[in-house]
Amino acid sequence: MSTRRDFINRTAGGIGAAVAAGALTFDALPEMAVFLRTRVASASQLVLPRVVVVAAAVAGAYLFGALTAWYETAVLIGGLPVGGMIGGLVFTLIYLGFAIAVVAAVGSRARSVLATVGVTVVVLLVMPLVSVIDPVARWLPSHLVGSAVGLVTDGSLSDYLGAALIALAATVGLVVLTVRSVDAREF
Repeated sequence: MSTRRDFINRTAGGIGAAVAAGALTFDALPEMAVFLRTRVASASQLVLPRVVVVAAAVAGAYLFGALTAWYETAVLIGGLPVGGMIGGLVFTLIYLGFAIAVVAAVGSRARSVLATVGVTVVVLLVMPLVSVIDPVARWLPSHLVGSAVGLVTDGSLSDYLGAALIALAATVGLVVLTVRSVDAREF
């Protein structure tokens, strides 16, 4: 069951990356890139709205699905711990924000949506492979993917707090890198 759930989570992440790449690959359509860049005063006006809208859409879709599954579980099987579920939702949203920031950073350098998707999926899949190094595993943003299940079963918030802080810092850094990269890129 765990392998199936992990496959579904990774597949959903790949689909989310593909959808986000369409909006966050800034130079995929050169004519559109020239048009947009000549209409804004700074790259942040081009990057930030796209990142925020994509992140909000991904967060909304995730919350809708997770809350629906939580309701169905409560009706069919029984209630789940509210604190663990809310913590898991928050930590997963932090990870999804990080994943969108990775897409944006890759999209600011890539010239095609396909390249953005490919590099992003490789980055997001390699990160869990690094988690075989036990002391490093709990600090990686990918550790947050299993937070909903971990907090409902036997985990505590402190198990995921370090990874959440790293993911938040990396998200901010990646968005700043994206703005600078788009600003420095020539038409």
